Amino acid sequence: MKTLILVRHAEPALSGPTQADIDRSLSRRGYRDAQAVSKRFALADISPDLILSSASPRAHKTAKIFAQKLGVPPEFIRSDQRIYEAERAEMLGLVRGFDDQDNTVMLVGHNPGISGLLHHLVDSSIHNLPNCSVAVIELPIASWHDIAFKVGQLKYAICPKGEEQQLQSDELPPGLWERFSLWMMQRSRRIELFCAIFIGFTLLVGMLILFLGGADRAGRLPGGRHFKAVEKHETIPFQPAPFK
Repeated sequence: MKTLILVRHAEPALSGPTQADIDRSLSRRGYRDAQAVSKRFALADISPDLILSSASPRAHKTAKIFAQKLGVPPEFIRSDQRIYEAERAEMLGLVRGFDDQDNTVMLVGHNPGISGLLHHLVDSSIHNLPNCSVAVIELPIASWHDIAFKVGQLKYAICPKGEEQQLQSDELPPGLWERFSLWMMQRSRRIELFCAIFIGFTLLVGMLILFLGGADRAGRLPGGRHFKAVEKHETIPFQPAPFK
């Protein structure tokens, strides 16, 4: 039996004009939410063997606050740069690579990866984890490598006060727009790659058309082929007929 604890980082602070998104830390509310939620989670008496966090300051600080409240030594916290932009497939790869000696692992990351991983592992109506939310998943597997689709069971989930409506198990299924948004979030990198390939292909076709259309005045194409040129008709100056 393995236990996976998914934690989405607490609310981040606003970024400065030259600050990258990955460098954003926690806001004041983020600090308060992390303190409150970690205190509530400590009552469950679950102590992770490993806390794996994104290298982003807001995720790493959230992990440190949880570790402090749970009594986990700081050396049990590790950072992984891949978590920051990881989607569902990359997150599954990370989990499958966990050491089997660690039976309980807390994973602190970002959306869409965290929510996508939750939706992949358990059959639950929760489709989006708000900031600083915790989801505890029980996995009836002997090795992390055996993790698979819908193999887990959601034991419980908690979130900051005021966000409970997003974690109701009896809530109505998400609407078409919500499902489409989640689908877009989970596949954002593939969509960006497709758009880049499409734009590159369009530019290549445009350059090819310009290349083939660049014939010289003698009717010679850039590749050396000829075509029938349009003859130029010389204009004869108008001369009036002699008067008879």
